[in-house]
Amino acid sequence: MCTQSMRRPTGKAGKMDLKTSIEECSMALNLVLNNKFSEALDLLKPWWKDSMYHALGYSSILVMQAAMTFEHRDIQTAMAVIKEALTTCQRFRKRNSVVESISSLVIKQSNDRLREGECCLSVGLTTSD
Repeated sequence: MCTQSMRRPTGKAGKMDLKTSIEECSMALNLVLNNKFSEALDLLKPWWKDSMYHALGYSSILVMQAAMTFEHRDIQTAMAVIKEALTTCQRFRKRNSVVESISSLVIKQSNDRLREGECCLSVGLTTSD
């Protein structure tokens, strides 16, 4: 079963590596599918503020429990944890520099103009007599 001792230490203190995150979240999913919600929560809880995979898994399980119980306390807890999970995920989001943002905008506009030109050409070819 999933216990604290099964957790491998990671390189940096307070950081979870990708492989371990995926393995633990897979174990938690298997526990949930076997109706072992509390064990799954116990597995994910230590890392839910430091790993986006753990945060998403932990919050999803709490949302499922809230939906099944309809208890006001469970719903409030699930909502608070989802907000915190979104904050955790935002920390891992790639931030674009100003130059990257401008270049992606220019490329998108160029692609849009190219598509528009291709559409006009195809309409012209199909409607010409």
